[in-house]
Amino acid sequence: WYYMGYKDGQMGLFSSDDNFNAAITAKADKKKNKEYQVIPVDFSEAMIFRKTFLETYRGIKEKPKVAGQKPSDAKKLADVPKDEAQKKDEKKKIVEDEKDGF
Repeated sequence: WYYMGYKDGQMGLFSSDDNFNAAITAKADKKKNKEYQVIPVDFSEAMIFRKTFLETYRGIKEKPKVAGQKPSDAKKLADVPKDEAQKKDEKKKIVEDEKDGF
């Protein structure tokens, strides 16, 4: 995954790809343009954005991590209730797939 944030002429980037993060850090250290900068950001900034996004747009409130909790214990993104339009689209796709033999 990739996180991008822009504020005051700075494009902040962070990723789950360590090679990407290293490349951004190396480039940011070498080249600084006063009008526009690409800078690395902290993991915590990306996670704050993720939490806000999930709560606002998906209705998912993450529980604080508890020692010994397995990842399968957490509510999965796929478990979020779907609106009626999404349910109808899924039913239509299933019927179409059955007609095609898949």
